[in-house]
Amino acid sequence: MWECPDFFEIDKTHYLQYSTEGKVTWTTGDYDAHAHTYTPRRRGVLDHGAYYAPKTFVTPDGRRILWGWITEKRPEAEFSAAGWSGCMSLPRVLSVGDQGQLEMHPASEVLKLRGPEEKASVDIGKPFRKKLADLRQELYVPVSFTVGTATVRLFVAGKEAWQLTVNIPGDSVHCGDTSFPLPQFPWPRPALHIFFDASVIETFIGGREAITSRVYTLKPGETELEVSVSGRGRLDVSLWPMMAISADRMTT
Repeated sequence: MWECPDFFEIDKTHYLQYSTEGKVTWTTGDYDAHAHTYTPRRRGVLDHGAYYAPKTFVTPDGRRILWGWITEKRPEAEFSAAGWSGCMSLPRVLSVGDQGQLEMHPASEVLKLRGPEEKASVDIGKPFRKKLADLRQELYVPVSFTVGTATVRLFVAGKEAWQLTVNIPGDSVHCGDTSFPLPQFPWPRPALHIFFDASVIETFIGGREAITSRVYTLKPGETELEVSVSGRGRLDVSLWPMMAISADRMTT
């Protein structure tokens, strides 16, 4: 059964997304307005993680904005005890590339929440490490085909709690038990763009792929971020603390 289907024209092509069996599928293709038939030409997974049932709207300036539901990955007893379940994703701007591929990135309004920027360079054998005083952070790491493997990790009390690995020579992304191919170069936005907010981690890869993670063991002041590179190349890191959108939020 399809849930929350969304069908519209964008960038001179037609786009259909639908949710089923825990995943959101996107397609682009051709719509025959006379026969009322749609023929998909390309398709993919909109988000490879805890993300479901999104819908879109158009802003006054013409952007197509996507909102999604970030689902729970903890046992029902735990979120029942917490008193809430699930949350909304960051708003994403959708577009379609010349070859019919889905492209997306966080809406510019999100960047207004940034605090002071911290910059660092990462070389082989010299990772960037940062103890996070709070769990609202934005990480931006430019990545090109000249890089070997870029890895982002979170540690709690010295124990790894989450890891994302982008293996350029191996054409793969790995995050926990989830793996998927890298989007083909050139990327419309050649970077890893990651947002941390309590138990939620939203990751954008190259402006083409996304994966949303839930990690419930993270604790402010006890969580350490690490960015490393191996094989070849170097990385430049930008990190911003993020302001909360409300003083009255549930953040477990």
